Order: sequence, then C-alpha cells, then structure tokens
Amino acid sequence: MKFELKGHNYLVLLSLDENLCLSSVLNEVLHGFRVPEFDQTIGLSRQEALDLHKKLSESRPEGRRVEITLRQLVGLRHALAESLEELGVEEFHTRVGMPFQEGKQLGIQIDRAIQSASAPPSN
Repeated sequence: MKFELKGHNYLVLLSLDENLCLSSVLNEVLHGFRVPEFDQTIGLSRQEALDLHKKLSESRPEGRRVEITLRQLVGLRHALAESLEELGVEEFHTRVGMPFQEGKQLGIQIDRAIQSASAPPSN
C-alpha cells in the first residue's frame, strides 16, 4: 500500500489483496456483524461507508488507485480494527481473504499514513 497526498485527499495505491481486504472489512462492519454506535465507532455514517465500499469495489481489478479523504482513511482503519477484533484469528482470513497477521500489518501501514497527515509540517 502506498499513499500520495493529492491536495487535501490521498491517492491510495492498493495491491489487489489490500483492496479486497479493505472492501471486505467495510462489508463486514456494514452487513457481517453488529457495530454499536456505527457512526462514532467507524467514524463514517453507514451511507458514507457504503459509498466508500462501492468506490473500492469499482476500483478493481485494473487500477486499484483510489482517491479518498483523511476521514475515509480513518474510517477504513476503524473498520479494519473492528473486523480484526470481532472475527479474530479463526474467522478473519476466511471472511476477509487476508491472513490475520497481514491484516494487522495493513492497519499499521494505515496508522502511519494517518500519523503523517496529522503531523505538523517540518521546517
């Protein structure tokens, strides 16, 4: 996964596996299990999450280049964290299509991108 800042948005370059994983975790939080207080937990409304899921789904398989906002990126991170916690090692790979440890690593990559966006510019 690579991130490029494009104005106020990110251009996210995803491998096919990363795209499938992120699309799947959004599907899981939307349809697979109950997320209490969805808007606060995920950081996106259900409609915003559905729209982002559609955007990720439409980016397959050719480009896998997706332009998203920082807020959407944070929402993806929260959806991934909720899916990792809810599904656990036993179910995550089966339902999301990525091994649990790789999902955790993807979360770390997203965290770094969020932190770099939140960091004050260096002089």
